[in-house]
Amino acid sequence: LKTASVRSRLVSPWVSRSTTFPGLRQIMALMLRDYQEESLHHAIRENTIVVLPTGAGKTLIAVKAIDHFLSAVPGKCTIFIVPTKALVKQQAEECTKHCTEKGQGVSQLCGNEMDGWDGLRWSSELRKSRILVGTPEVFRQALSKGHMSPQRISLIVFDECHNAVGRSPMARIMTESIKSASEAPRVLGLTASFAAGALKRKRDVEMSKIELELLLDAKMVCPNVDSKTFASATTDQSFERVTYPGKPLEARFLEAAERFLQEVVDKMDPHGRITSLPKVVGRMKHVLEELGQEGFNYALLHNVIKQLESKMQDLVLLSHGAARAEAQLLKQELPKLKANLEHYKKPENMDETLRNAPARSRKVECLFDLLRTQLKAMGKGIIFVTQVIMTVPLAHMIEQNVSGITSSGFYGRMQHVDQNRLLTRFRDGSLQVLVATEALLEGIDVPDCQWVVRFDEFRTTKSHIQGSGRARSLSSRIFYFANEPIHEQARARLMSSVAHDPVALATAELREEVIAHQKRRRVASKDVHPFEEPNFQPVHFGNGLERSSTAGASKSSAKTSTRTVSSSGLRRRRVPGFSRSGCRDLMVTSWSRVTKGISIGADWTSKKSSSRLTSETSPRKTASAVEPCSSQR
Repeated sequence: LKTASVRSRLVSPWVSRSTTFPGLRQIMALMLRDYQEESLHHAIRENTIVVLPTGAGKTLIAVKAIDHFLSAVPGKCTIFIVPTKALVKQQAEECTKHCTEKGQGVSQLCGNEMDGWDGLRWSSELRKSRILVGTPEVFRQALSKGHMSPQRISLIVFDECHNAVGRSPMARIMTESIKSASEAPRVLGLTASFAAGALKRKRDVEMSKIELELLLDAKMVCPNVDSKTFASATTDQSFERVTYPGKPLEARFLEAAERFLQEVVDKMDPHGRITSLPKVVGRMKHVLEELGQEGFNYALLHNVIKQLESKMQDLVLLSHGAARAEAQLLKQELPKLKANLEHYKKPENMDETLRNAPARSRKVECLFDLLRTQLKAMGKGIIFVTQVIMTVPLAHMIEQNVSGITSSGFYGRMQHVDQNRLLTRFRDGSLQVLVATEALLEGIDVPDCQWVVRFDEFRTTKSHIQGSGRARSLSSRIFYFANEPIHEQARARLMSSVAHDPVALATAELREEVIAHQKRRRVASKDVHPFEEPNFQPVHFGNGLERSSTAGASKSSAKTSTRTVSSSGLRRRRVPGFSRSGCRDLMVTSWSRVTKGISIGADWTSKKSSSRLTSETSPRKTASAVEPCSSQR
């Protein structure tokens, strides 16, 4: 442990150096590991982003920083922002367990029901608790509405701070409230993978690092983790690529599934009043392709209604009238929908071509063989999939086809009680396999996990790092069905090298490029997460309507009962007064950029010339054109 003289120089700038802090002495007296101590010193001195491997104790660093600021600034509160509801309870318990400043209440803040909180309710909560743990949108709304002031906060912790990108709630907290405050709180970011998105070059990683530092107004710290001090399971992990024989599912089965699913939608909702039904049912094609007919039938009979019930509960909590009206309609129609689905329990009522589809895909058969021959003997593990509708059917198929294994699905929109129950069963060993979405990828503590299977393809280095970090037992094994482990590990090493190198990123040229990149961005809408084009022009309903008016909207105006084909292949109603060309313009980005008088783009002013580059408005790129930055690529 550091000496008292050294500790005295690391006192927070909130208070004079001559003041002594009992809380700080208690923090330093704890047996923190060296790298945790180093990270904590940085967090006390200045805004800091701590980059450490999963399972290295980042939460403890945050809790001890909270402890210090509670003691150093008695009149202010601290807030701990976590990305998901599932993490709120876990991190609140960590604060209660490890904070030495007794008598400080810990509040758990999440859920749509908090939308109705007014200033009085927030004032009451702030008087009751000085440690607030919650999801980003809760605090964004409180700060933007003036229910909470940055001047009343001494420390703000962003857990999994790599999620602070674009117009996400985390990012908006900084840009709209913290940076403009006359007295800003200390900022502490925690992450194991600071760069989001696909990383193809070192410059992409460097840009991501600087962008995050500029956004959080913080310095990135990546202390060296001594393997003797921290016996990380990730150092002993082995990665394996799983190959399986066979061809993709024949197109005739997918076409039959599309026809059949359209029939299901028409039978369950003949008047087209339930707008969420085509989207939910449309995902069934993916289940057929990945799992086979067995998983398809189970998902149709058991998952469709569950997802509609979950959708109804979410709509009830929303404040606007349209959402509540749809929720009321769902509530009325659900019994009828259940009765209609009973019709398809008999095999003869299924499509004939669909009945001849393979019962199980080659891919899922390969997974069953892997479970029987290797994973069952190893112990507990997690299978990650990309879509919620895959979780429960795959878990059911595992229990039916692999003897001696208990399995269950886990996803983000489950009730908190159900999530906690499953995690408790997994920890005590009564549940051996969790089939989960990315809701289990970040932060949630899943100890004694011996193996991880990535059943579906993932596209980011962050997903590789976070997913492999769930397997924390010594000599754990990671199996990839779609990604190449060698490539993913190389990208992870690249990110780690950039995080450890404080000099390479300090070039003025690179920082200026990032700052210019941020200034060129435009905000689509205050309350909508925008989709930005490569020239930083957001595509949203506002300019979508403007484009539709110039693309012949008057000729193709829609009526309320008119239906179109959605991306899932199923028909759904169009928005009244919104043309097909407007929808097209919302979904298709026009690649355009103006650099030194050179404009590159597509002319969308008429349907006939929608994909033609015109020389008048879009001359070809010349040699003098500036090379687009990495984020545009």
